[in-house]
Amino acid sequence: MKRDAMPKPSRSTPTKKRTASRPAWMTGGCHCGAVRFRVRSKRRTVLECNCLICVKKGNLHLLVGERDFELVSGRGVLSVYTFGAHMAEHYFCSLCGIHPFYRPQSPPDPTLWDINVRALDDNAMARFRVEPLDGQGIDATVIAALKAELPKASLERKYIALCEDGIYNPSEQTARLRIPQNKLDAVVVRIQNALAGIGRRLASEAVSDKTPKRARK
Repeated sequence: MKRDAMPKPSRSTPTKKRTASRPAWMTGGCHCGAVRFRVRSKRRTVLECNCLICVKKGNLHLLVGERDFELVSGRGVLSVYTFGAHMAEHYFCSLCGIHPFYRPQSPPDPTLWDINVRALDDNAMARFRVEPLDGQGIDATVIAALKAELPKASLERKYIALCEDGIYNPSEQTARLRIPQNKLDAVVVRIQNALAGIGRRLASEAVSDKTPKRARK
């Protein structure tokens, strides 16, 4: 687990006067109470993704910046799960198993935190409007772009094929690819670099599509 990626626990949670520019803090945590956090956001819409891991976790996504998320307690009991390209870090309580937040680490802003709104206190989920997100379609687009950049016979393509078949266990991956763990790690790093480039390109294209034609001149 990358401890440096986690925000430091807050020593106190001072009550701040709510202003128009800075929304009030919302608190949340896991089921057993070991993990506690607070978050603030002006957004009133959260996303329900249809990708496999989000469906299994029942995740409702609220993206916030570094300054709008604080881990209050529970740093020592948090565990992390990664898979595929091992870019996104999915944090969960090692005591009760609840997934309160994760770090997508994806372009255009890899510093964002993704909060599971279901883990917020006081039925805070009722404040948000839920909108669907076609995560399966996004995954398919990214994987197709990734395959286009990699040689068909490469270890990277073979690794991607294993992930598409739902084989994420490193021991099984190394056995099937007939390579040691350090070589598998190098394969993953090359895929991460390729994905980062694709993500930046897709983000740039999305911004360009939203830019008025006059502004593009």
